[in-house]
Amino acid sequence: VGIGEKSKHGRGGMESKISAAQSAVEPGSRCRACMVLSGVDLDAIRSVTSEEYDSAVGPRGTLFATPGSELEKLALKEIKDSESTVAQSVSDVAHQMATAARDQARKLQTLPHLERKAILYAVADTLEAEKEGLLAANKIDLDNAERDGTELQLVRRLKLTDAKLATLSSGIRQIADQPDPLGVVKANRELADGLILSQITVPIGVLMIIFESRPDSMPQISALALASGNGL
Repeated sequence: VGIGEKSKHGRGGMESKISAAQSAVEPGSRCRACMVLSGVDLDAIRSVTSEEYDSAVGPRGTLFATPGSELEKLALKEIKDSESTVAQSVSDVAHQMATAARDQARKLQTLPHLERKAILYAVADTLEAEKEGLLAANKIDLDNAERDGTELQLVRRLKLTDAKLATLSSGIRQIADQPDPLGVVKANRELADGLILSQITVPIGVLMIIFESRPDSMPQISALALASGNGL
């Protein structure tokens, strides 16, 4: 059992409460369970003694059960089941995000080159228009990194500047001005009379990019994905 920072409510004594709860449920004791609750939660006792568990409210305190008892086994089983549910929930969310990216990528692939170009120009314009807000948010990230003792190399990569944002905007416009990368015939080969095999550029589909401490990478990657009709 871990003891956190002292609460501003009451007079403390959490260590003694935990010690008393552990003593109360020791093997041989007639007490099979003990709860340590928050003194500022007026509904805690009602919630604990209720026959129904309100998952929206969440845990109300810490349960201490006799080691090796059926209650302890049940509590440990519920914790394990809950962890499995959380893992499954994360997997479901990842699947939903990937499916949504695929669906939107299919819409993007149908857009004419001029529309994709207009979107890229809008992204570049927005980077310039929102420069002050981006730099302010980046300052918060830098302060947090310094507070957490992040490696200096990562902090240097994390920092945004006016020059970096200007380079980003210019680079995105350069990507927009490139010829349409889709539908380009790279090669033709006649396999038989009237049967021609063509190599034509098409989107990959959905891209997953992993990077660390590089806020300038996201606009660059997004611009390339937009230009090539890929989801991200």
